[in-house]
Amino acid sequence: ARVTASVFHETIEDSIFRQPNFFSGTTHFQNIDEIRNWGGELAFDSYGLGLEHLSFHANIGYVNARITENSRFPASEGKRVPRVPEWRANAFATYALTPKLDWTVGVRYGSDHFNDLDNSDGARGGAGFTDGYLVFDTKLAWNIGKGFRAAIGVDNIGDERYYVVHPYPGRTYYFDLNWTF
Repeated sequence: ARVTASVFHETIEDSIFRQPNFFSGTTHFQNIDEIRNWGGELAFDSYGLGLEHLSFHANIGYVNARITENSRFPASEGKRVPRVPEWRANAFATYALTPKLDWTVGVRYGSDHFNDLDNSDGARGGAGFTDGYLVFDTKLAWNIGKGFRAAIGVDNIGDERYYVVHPYPGRTYYFDLNWTF
């Protein structure tokens, strides 16, 4: 098993932010004097820990992204940077059912966030807004041999509806065929 911890701090000066307005159909570009981001991430990876044929991977990250100076739009100072969730997390486990067949289940999470510079978005849950999400995925993969691998899967099993101005995909089925040579 491996645990990794990371921390970061960043100051961005003279940023240009693209601010679309879904309802009016317009887009504005806003200069922002200063943005400060700090946060961290904790990641865990294991192979065969507990069960011989099980691998598990997870990460959780936090970011405090704030507009610290904005002389052109002072109402946004101290507000969260749009479209940046404070919390994100992912976890997935893969179990080798046979030497050639793997089954993976996973979960993805992002906390609520904003779309407007002054965080005045209002109600959530539709086009033009931004939402947090919690979705589950699964995949069955078969190592066919001679470099071929096939997989079938379902992303967003529960057909969760969430938006970042536009809707994210609902339940999605896929088939994947890879050849490595």
